[in-house]
Parts: sequence; structure tokens; C-alpha cells
Amino acid sequence: KTLFSDSCPIMTEISKVDSSIDQNQEDIWNFAFGSNLHPEKLKGRANLKVKECFPGKLKDWRLAFNLRGISWLEPSMAGVEPAPGDEVHGVLLRMSPEEFRKLVLSEGENHTYRQVEVEVETYQGNKQKALAFSALDSRKMPEDKPPTLRYLELIRTGARLRGLAPDYISRLDSLEHFEKGPLTQLCLLYTSPSPRDHFNSRFDPRRHSQSASSTPAKVLIFLVKD
Repeated sequence: KTLFSDSCPIMTEISKVDSSIDQNQEDIWNFAFGSNLHPEKLKGRANLKVKECFPGKLKDWRLAFNLRGISWLEPSMAGVEPAPGDEVHGVLLRMSPEEFRKLVLSEGENHTYRQVEVEVETYQGNKQKALAFSALDSRKMPEDKPPTLRYLELIRTGARLRGLAPDYISRLDSLEHFEKGPLTQLCLLYTSPSPRDHFNSRFDPRRHSQSASSTPAKVLIFLVKD
């Protein structure tokens, strides 16, 4: 059985998992569990070309929201952290080394995440080694902070589109989200459509300066207090 996705075919047959591993030893497997679960998000990220997707779970790790973002706009991003007895569900993504490098660059290169080698179990019971993103110690917050509803909805919708386990989707639905204040909402009228633009280490400061110059100074001053 294959679930169709614009970004890649989502394979669920054990035989196809086995054959792809045997025939494509040079390819890299990435375990996606955050916003990259969403097909449209993945498709639009650096024009990635993903060959196959397999739903699976990562045991003894947890979904963490401990990567520091912008406190008033996008306070946290997802990563994985060791947690005996817990598990994270997501999809295995098979891609070429060149495509994986593009993915790493789109995630802030090596200034935000480190890549950890993990072993993911597919929903059919196969095991596959993969690379997952975990927050760098220098960017990691002491405690998790709820992400924005926008960010959470990308994960929730992606989990449904990828056919992840209903119990895990229920867990995602129960997570709290960060509430933006009214002044922050006002500021969003003057900022770029994607909060990640402000968060990404490769963000063009000239574009930021131009945007800020067109924003009323009083709004920016009060936002610090929001």
C-alpha cells in the first residue's frame, strides 16, 4: 500500500523498505518529526527531492520544544531528546547526500541543531538507522516552552497526512501552545509571512532592516513588553 504525497511516496510495504535499503547505500535517511512532517512544508523547503517516506517511531526519545527562538514571535522549535520509556513518531525520509545537505542548510546549517544517529522502527517492525535533529547545547533552553499554534498545526496536520498512529496524534492535539499578545499580532502585519525567516541564522539583515524601518517605532518598543 502506498499513501500519495506531493513531496514523496509514503511506502508501507516491508519489501519496499528492504529493497530500498539494499540498493541505495549512498542515500541518507532522515527522521522527520516536526514541521517537516507536513508535505507542503517539506516540498517548499529548499526544493528538496525526497525519494521515499516510511512512518515509524523512535523509542526512548521524546519530542522536545527546547530550541530557543524569538520569545515574542516563535519561542521554540522542535527537536528530539533522550527519554527512556518515551517515543517520538514521524517519517523516515530517504534522500541523496546532496539533498540532505540542503536540508541541513535550511535548518540553520550547524548553528541551531546537531545531527544525532538514531534507530527508527517502522510501523511494520523494521529498524533503520537515521539522522535526526536535536538542539545544540548553545541554543537549548533549560526547559521546554510551548510552540506557537501555527507551528503546532504544521506538526499535527503533517502527522495526519502521513498516517501516524492515532494515539500519537492525540498526544499532539493535547499539547499547549504559546499565545501571542495583541501587540505581537499587530507587529505581524509588518513582518515577513514566515517567522522562521527571523529565526534562521542565514536571514538577510538588509531585508530585516528595510522591514523594520517601515514599522512604527512605538509598536516595536511596546512589543518587548508583550
